[in-house]
Amino acid sequence: MCVITTLVSIHRRFMWFGVSNSDNICWVDGNSVCRAKTDKGLRVKNLATFNASLLAKWQWRFLAEKDALWHGLLAHRYRRLDRLGEC
Repeated sequence: MCVITTLVSIHRRFMWFGVSNSDNICWVDGNSVCRAKTDKGLRVKNLATFNASLLAKWQWRFLAEKDALWHGLLAHRYRRLDRLGEC
């Protein structure tokens, strides 16, 4: 989560202050910026939610596509995860 926190911090700093780091007042909070344009937002992605959805997608693909080349590569690289239940 440290990487996401840093990225969100950089993103918000750029959104509110631009290139200069002057002390401007933020008139809108970060959550309303992530709303859809129809809900008067800017439709900026929430990075934590977006990261969680991408990780879930890759986990689903790993479980569903057992014949894929990358599945075999990851299974071989991290084969100790497959043997956690074995004695």
